[in-house]
Amino acid sequence: MKFVKTDLKEDIVINSVVTIHYFEFSKNYKFYGESHNFWEIVYIDKGELSILADENMYVLNQGEAIFHKPNEFHSQWCNGKVAPNIMVISFCCSSPEMKYFENKISKLNRTCKDLLSQIAKEANLCFKLPIKTDFVKQEIKLNRQPSPPKGSEQLIKIYLEQLLIYLLRENSSIDKVERMSAESKQQYHEEIAKQIENYLSKNLYSTIQFEDVASFCNLSKTTLKVIYKEVTGKSIMDFYRHLKIEEAKRLIREELFTFSEIADKLNYNSVHHFSRQFKNITGMTPSEYSISIKSDLCIRRSLK
Repeated sequence: MKFVKTDLKEDIVINSVVTIHYFEFSKNYKFYGESHNFWEIVYIDKGELSILADENMYVLNQGEAIFHKPNEFHSQWCNGKVAPNIMVISFCCSSPEMKYFENKISKLNRTCKDLLSQIAKEANLCFKLPIKTDFVKQEIKLNRQPSPPKGSEQLIKIYLEQLLIYLLRENSSIDKVERMSAESKQQYHEEIAKQIENYLSKNLYSTIQFEDVASFCNLSKTTLKVIYKEVTGKSIMDFYRHLKIEEAKRLIREELFTFSEIADKLNYNSVHHFSRQFKNITGMTPSEYSISIKSDLCIRRSLK
């Protein structure tokens, strides 16, 4: 009798995990975004969470999970009313079947929720999990516990693969559906605009390019331009130029620096460039503005 071995087919193979953590957010929590070259699952255990995934915006409710594919920009923020609890698992998987999860939101059944609980339980047994304050560091990693139970890491792999297989079989995910109210979307856009203006205000004495602002916000240049224009009716770089000229006007009024020194302090290429931009925005050259300030002061004194 001849026995023939059958190699088992594996549709989903998890190569490694990056982070596993459970967060209890405040009702006003905001995370302005990131992208990375591995998969991420965000599960809403309690409450509600608004999420931006590339150009799509969603509101996730309790019991729902969203998948972020590798290199997809994503950000999160709370609605100011409900303080949510969320679980995040990020992992590496190159299986072709993972394409199914791109742009997906899934409503998890009892079995899938139990698998997430088992993953969290085993992760706590075998790793020292990062806490919220760790996420300001340059390197985030799962540090192994000195004496974990046998098979804990393997069980995480098995449970996570099992979760993904069940979701594949169900084929009940919500695909590319707008799940965000106009009010929440506007609130998010206003927060981004405020973040941009604070960033520019703090960098008046630097040279900021549009690409720098996009990098700071972790948004594409197109998305950034549309959001800011929608909220303010202005362009970002026009706002920055006006901020610089307002600061220049203040410095001129204080009479502590020459025009060349002001141009240098505000990082203009030359005093001529500074003067040209000053006139474009105010309608006067720096000299004319300085004279007008002194003339106005003389007139007020004469009227006393």
